[in-house]
Amino acid sequence: MITKISTGIAGLDHMTYGGFVKGTNNLIVGKPGTGKSTIATQFLFEGLKNNEGAVYISLEEKKEKFMENMEQFGFRLREYEQKNIFRYVEVKPKEILVNIEEGIPTIENSVREVNAQRVVLDSITAFLLIFETEKQQRDLTKQLFDRIDRWNTTTVFISEIEEEDAKFGVDYLADSIIRLDLKLDTERKRGRVRTIEVFKMRGTNHRHTIVPFEINSEGVEVHPEAMIF
Repeated sequence: MITKISTGIAGLDHMTYGGFVKGTNNLIVGKPGTGKSTIATQFLFEGLKNNEGAVYISLEEKKEKFMENMEQFGFRLREYEQKNIFRYVEVKPKEILVNIEEGIPTIENSVREVNAQRVVLDSITAFLLIFETEKQQRDLTKQLFDRIDRWNTTTVFISEIEEEDAKFGVDYLADSIIRLDLKLDTERKRGRVRTIEVFKMRGTNHRHTIVPFEINSEGVEVHPEAMIF
């Protein structure tokens, strides 16, 4: 029986008929500025509110800058860090590469310490770009996903380059793909509008529509019944 867990975003739960499938690997892909990190953090925060351990793995952004950015949406991550159920882990892509077979101590210790149920890796793009050959990229990305499968967590991977994902099999390895975009609204002259699409969700039904969403002081709000243009 499939168990789903809330994404923390009511409209996205509506589109996925309940959220992400528990224990799966999920890809959020979009250009810079589309809201990937905010959606991923809202997913983690939903778990934290329910006393689920969570880990945010950053391959690029520094902790303090991230924390400050997310506090503006009401994501009080420091509070849950003090409660010992949240960790923010800064790690270099090459550190993951070197330890991928035997385990990644910096990350896996944190996953164990907080009994993590939800994990975000930001970003898989940074990991893909360190390799010299396509074969290395494909083989080691598969190893990374296999390693993360052992954690028995529901994991969100953030990506900025969909073409690279397809080229190196990330889209195949992911159990679901959420696509974000910025579309120009020339009819209503609203400038660019953020859109979201559940492109893929393995083994379960989902809505096949592209709908608008916004980011406000409370985080992400998806409008599943709204027309785009």
